[in-house]
Amino acid sequence: MAAFLVIPRPARRLLVLGVAGKPGKEVDMATDREELDIKIPSAAAAIVAEFADRDQADKAVEILTKSGIGTDQISVVARGAGEHDGVFKPGALMITVHAGGRDELVRKILSDHGAKELTTGTVTATGDVIEHEAEEAV
Repeated sequence: MAAFLVIPRPARRLLVLGVAGKPGKEVDMATDREELDIKIPSAAAAIVAEFADRDQADKAVEILTKSGIGTDQISVVARGAGEHDGVFKPGALMITVHAGGRDELVRKILSDHGAKELTTGTVTATGDVIEHEAEEAV
């Protein structure tokens, strides 16, 4: 599933610099309508892990990248810290990994490094996890 974004590009102006004391001038570039199709995935399969400890989360990311998971396949987001009923509640760090078929390895690394909960499923562009299977980390 993908969305397509069409971006009409506006006419462009080019500044031609002056030479030997002569002033520069602006000229129009080609103004043909250009369109750019960008594929924006609306959802992708991923593993989401919740960590309470920043050091454990950082170590998990380090091991994931050393295991060949690209940094473009990993995102880390802090969520939920704040005050509730006058008491500060620490948030959690959420690590989302697009495992590219290496789900078992990714789940093991996340679990071995302190993930409280692992969720496997489809992650939407807004970060919601749908069609998921939650499992307690061991």
